[in-house]
Amino acid sequence: MLKKSPPRARAKPKAKAKVRPAKARPKARPAKVAVAAPRAAEQLVEAMEELAVAREELSRLGHELTASHRQNEDRKLSSESAEDNLRSQMLALREELRTALAELEISRNEIERLRTKIVQYEAASASKKPVGSSPSV
Repeated sequence: MLKKSPPRARAKPKAKAKVRPAKARPKARPAKVAVAAPRAAEQLVEAMEELAVAREELSRLGHELTASHRQNEDRKLSSESAEDNLRSQMLALREELRTALAELEISRNEIERLRTKIVQYEAASASKKPVGSSPSV
């Protein structure tokens, strides 16, 4: 048999929000407003002047920064080009040294060849009889 479940508790109806009376706002005093308006205008003018000065300073600093970046890039490029120039001069000097060494080796070989020719000539002339030593005189 089916048992009946106990009846559920019904939710209580929500209470209506209480309406609070609006707080009375203090009335603005026209005399102070009139005095505050010129003071606020002065402050606004001063703030705008300070902003203009700050913008000029920021612009000047931006131009200086750009100029210094350009100088750094120019220095870097000039140092790179100077480095490239030195490198090419060094390579040219190496080639000149290689050429000089090759010429030196050629000269040494030529000197050695001439020495052997001289030795051969001296040996050949020593083995020959001297020209005025014949017995027929």
